[in-house]
Amino acid sequence: MKRNIALTAFFCLSLAACNNTAQIQAGLKKAGSQCVSIARLAYPEGATDADIRRGVYAPKPVELEKGIDCITEHERPVWAKYAPAFLDLYDAFRAKIASGAEAYAKGDISYKEYMAEGLQEVADFNNDVRARRASIDADNQQTSAAIGSIGNSLSQVIWPGR
Repeated sequence: MKRNIALTAFFCLSLAACNNTAQIQAGLKKAGSQCVSIARLAYPEGATDADIRRGVYAPKPVELEKGIDCITEHERPVWAKYAPAFLDLYDAFRAKIASGAEAYAKGDISYKEYMAEGLQEVADFNNDVRARRASIDADNQQTSAAIGSIGNSLSQVIWPGR
């Protein structure tokens, strides 16, 4: 579960794709901390964080789904507040992660396959956000250029010959 939280935070912070990265980082950290106790239930008692990170234990499917639901419930408001232009991308990403967890819970895929798919979803999410950010930046540049052009035209009308 910590890995899932870290991957989501990594997307935004490593790309600097979102404005308000400090607020998003703090919000995601808080969201993750609220779900740690649920996430721990997915693993055997006595499992260390190091063992979990190394994949020594596959999580219990039902608890994994609960943990994902918890993270989504707490992360989504952070995205809505600090990065609303990316909320639809976040929702689609989380739906894919939840779908993978459901497939794992049903036994349709192994935990290893779930993790591989999850990592691919993170990469796709990363690319989608990067593309959206580039589009937003291009739109902002066009708007600035248009405003500058209007300003130049007005100044010619108001102060001809300048």
